[in-house]
Amino acid sequence: MKKNFCFILIFINFSFIFSQLYQTETVYVYAKRIKENLNTLSLPITIIDQLTLKIFPTIEKKNILNYFSGINLNSYSFFKGLTGVSLQGNPKSSHTLILFDNLPLNQPSSQTTDLGLLPSGLIQKIEIYKGPNSNIYGTNALNGVINFIPIIEDKPLSLNFSYGSFKTYQLIAKTGFKIKDFLFSLNWEQFKTNGMRTNDGQKFYNFTILTKLSELFKLNSGVSLREIGVPGPKPNPNFIPPFGDSLSYSKIDRQRDTFYFLSLHFLPHLENIIFFNYQIYATYQRTNFASYETTSLKNNSYGSNLIISYPFGKENNFNFGLDIKWEKVKYINSSAFQAFRTPFALFSNVKYRIFERLFINGGIRVDDYEFGRFLSYSVGSLYSVNNHFLKFHLGNSFKAPAINDLYWPKTEIFPNFYLSGNQNLKREIANVLEINYQVSYEKYQISINPFVKKIKDLIRWTLDKTMTKYTPFNLDKSFIYGTEISFRLKFTDVEIGFNTTLLNGNEEIKEDTIFKKRKLTYVPKLTNSFYFYYSPLQTFNISLITYYRTEKINYYGKEIKILPSYFTLDLKANYQLTKFLNAEIAILNLFDKEYAEMFGYTPEDFDYPIGRRKIFLSLGLQLF
Repeated sequence: MKKNFCFILIFINFSFIFSQLYQTETVYVYAKRIKENLNTLSLPITIIDQLTLKIFPTIEKKNILNYFSGINLNSYSFFKGLTGVSLQGNPKSSHTLILFDNLPLNQPSSQTTDLGLLPSGLIQKIEIYKGPNSNIYGTNALNGVINFIPIIEDKPLSLNFSYGSFKTYQLIAKTGFKIKDFLFSLNWEQFKTNGMRTNDGQKFYNFTILTKLSELFKLNSGVSLREIGVPGPKPNPNFIPPFGDSLSYSKIDRQRDTFYFLSLHFLPHLENIIFFNYQIYATYQRTNFASYETTSLKNNSYGSNLIISYPFGKENNFNFGLDIKWEKVKYINSSAFQAFRTPFALFSNVKYRIFERLFINGGIRVDDYEFGRFLSYSVGSLYSVNNHFLKFHLGNSFKAPAINDLYWPKTEIFPNFYLSGNQNLKREIANVLEINYQVSYEKYQISINPFVKKIKDLIRWTLDKTMTKYTPFNLDKSFIYGTEISFRLKFTDVEIGFNTTLLNGNEEIKEDTIFKKRKLTYVPKLTNSFYFYYSPLQTFNISLITYYRTEKINYYGKEIKILPSYFTLDLKANYQLTKFLNAEIAILNLFDKEYAEMFGYTPEDFDYPIGRRKIFLSLGLQLF
């Protein structure tokens, strides 16, 4: 803990040295699901804009998140494979809500989102809201919210083709055009690699269409198709290997995904006095597992929400909203089952300026999940002086049990050993306190965010007392504290970025009636990233990107397994050959480090390999 405070003091002192730089322009975000000035909100918010996105290689945009403080990717591969994201030391991907232009993507069965299915070619900005957000967004926002903002603008057709290691290629074609008052953006992605898995390749296709009519109407729709291979030695198809790499026959490792999404936004207003935000949306994901029996998992979500906003005074507003959603899961194999639920919520939040430099924020929400009602809240304040911002944010959040946790039927795996859901589960609850200090100027930005988080009633699948039934229980609790530090410095030709996260804490695992403490699982105590971007000419730029994390630990009963620490270095150079053609070369993992981010299922299993050194050449062409 002493190290955390030393870092805070050093960076606060350093920030005032540079405080005479130019003021930044106003940035707007959707932290409360309405458009608001970033500098009036108490939430700790990170913005990854288009200028930052261009620093990183084109081949895989989802991995950009890993380079920012407080974020860990739970990745099963470097490329467009299964990838979840966790925030602030809590490894559960289901505790982070993922949005695509405010469309919720977490699937009902597991309450997680696979970032590998997103249309990366359309992303122009990423908004990251850290801390308790359930009072605005409901379940899944226990850790925070990540909103991927797509680009909708009139642009000529552009093509980008990348080719490199493991016979990997990626083609992205996108354009934007206007018909009368409507703006359209189209995006096509095609991806193939032989390098994601040891023996098998991967194919990925995405087509997305975005439509916008002034500020009153938006329609987003898209489909993604993906086929993933096996990570390790191919097993004999007639039996399960008695030892070795269990990942090679896991049902989650050879699969085909089909993912659709549709979102309609209506944003009318009444004489600039009352503003409405009405959304209708639907998502569908089907996963076919190719294992020892044909298995199919279908996730359907349909939802609608209405937010009524009343602005008053200077930057003050009051918002009232309601959410309703219908969720369905259907699992087809020898033990087919289906289940559905219809959660409903009411919420309200307010922002009020006490005086010129002080804002207060507060919100409350009630969610009804049929088997229980959950109340979540948050309060916060923001004080600003000459582009220095001090934020205080306190609240509680929850995560409702996933449908699989509740309703999974009795499924025999081996004789006298079976799986079963648990309808007596309680929701998981987090209480979080954050104190965020930010300095924001045109050429200099810094954010320091110490936090304390306590989570109770964590859901864990484990054996019951009979040692024959594997079922979920509210067994665990955790206490996490840490500090996130981000630093960005921009000159005419150079940009430097530094992000670090320091974490500590413990988990308490219930064994019989006693809680036993242990180290945090899946979470490194320190992550550190650095980038250096140099653009001496308008036609040429080069990036150097480093990443370091300490070891991760996992428990298998009384056995312990460790993923070692590692350091990687990436290089990227981009050259504008002509007005319409540019070339990019990227060298990833320059030191050829072998490492993994996710554990195998047993101590003897191979871990999920990320891959070693990779080289890619990309050509971008802009057409009329």
